Amino acid sequence: MFNYVYICSVTLECFFSEYWKINLSIPIDMKSEEEVLIEIGLRFKFLRKEKGFNSYEHFAIEHDLSRMHYWQIEKGKANITIRTLLNILKIHDCSIEDFFKLTVDDENEDGNKKNSSDKG
Repeated sequence: MFNYVYICSVTLECFFSEYWKINLSIPIDMKSEEEVLIEIGLRFKFLRKEKGFNSYEHFAIEHDLSRMHYWQIEKGKANITIRTLLNILKIHDCSIEDFFKLTVDDENEDGNKKNSSDKG
């Protein structure tokens, strides 16, 4: 398994691409704020792609959101408000409960979803 991972977005992306399952079931007080924001962003990215939007820009424009702010949210670089969270969840027709229960599969570089039998 992994030893302690220095928390930065690049390291976390490597960590997640290695284990490809994003899971907020670990108690939130055991995670850094950065980790939680990155996981929230990955969940929004997953929902956006599930809606058929490959581009965050097209999604933001179509739903009257700031492109830059939405990009920052997906990258875990924005500390979003509850109001913003609820607004985006409403767009996705997703409850808060379902959003935080969601397990997200990370995608490898060519856009294919990894599964538990993939090793690299």
